[in-house]
Amino acid sequence: MHPLNQFKSILLYYNTLLELDDISLVTLAKYNKDKAFILLIHAYYKKVFNTCINLLRNKEDAEDVTQEFYHRLFWFL
Repeated sequence: MHPLNQFKSILLYYNTLLELDDISLVTLAKYNKDKAFILLIHAYYKKVFNTCINLLRNKEDAEDVTQEFYHRLFWFL
């Protein structure tokens, strides 16, 4: 495949992922679509982190819990 066509295919793939709703992203992530899981992380990272920091009142602990949350979510899916 020509590099330009490959690039266009990748852009189309990412644009399609960006337009998916949360349920579709979770479903894709569940079936080992790493890119969908990464988009899910980016979509909710701030919300998860802010919830953790509000509960724990410590940035380092909040970062650790946020990371653990996504780690467990990945293995749960």
